[in-house]
Amino acid sequence: MRRALARGLIPVFIVQFFAWTGMFALWIYTTPVVIERLSPGATSDSPEYLNGLTWVGICFACYALLSAVLNFAQPWVFAKIGRMQAYAAALLLGASGIGLVPFAEGPSALLGCFALIGIAWSLISTIPYAVGSELAREDEIAKVMNIIAFSVVIPQVIAVLLFGLVTRSLFSGHVAATMELGAASMAVAAVAVLALRVGVKPPAS
Repeated sequence: MRRALARGLIPVFIVQFFAWTGMFALWIYTTPVVIERLSPGATSDSPEYLNGLTWVGICFACYALLSAVLNFAQPWVFAKIGRMQAYAAALLLGASGIGLVPFAEGPSALLGCFALIGIAWSLISTIPYAVGSELAREDEIAKVMNIIAFSVVIPQVIAVLLFGLVTRSLFSGHVAATMELGAASMAVAAVAVLALRVGVKPPAS
């Protein structure tokens, strides 16, 4: 791979790492956090537990639907404030949404949290691939897409291997604290977008 292309992809990888670490924290721990918040003390066979599971499903469906709808608004938003500025802002909103889930007082507040996450997800799932396609030559695009897809695997492995250990060792089993850690990770991704000048085309070499 060309050195210039590799230099251009490094910031993308860094942002991907922190953004996806936040998303994996959300996906792994939303169910126990929401059930604990909405139905404290519920057992797995109780109606309250099933109600919590239902709301988890509704929240995930809503953020996915919102993300899909917002994809159509991206060109307008990019024209107004810039693509990378929009990306950083969306990641900050997503970090806020994840961080507020453990404090949601009820279903309405929970849906508000996931609306913020949906805004972030609409750009997390599109911007890195758009940037990669712009950095690469036509004959390199397939390779670059595969590399960016692989950048999702690293935070997934870390989440599987370390989140449980961190939750037990540092947070005494409190999964809400691990979700807050995921929120902080996504906030770091937002700062990295601008600090590392993601999307700036490297000089040809």
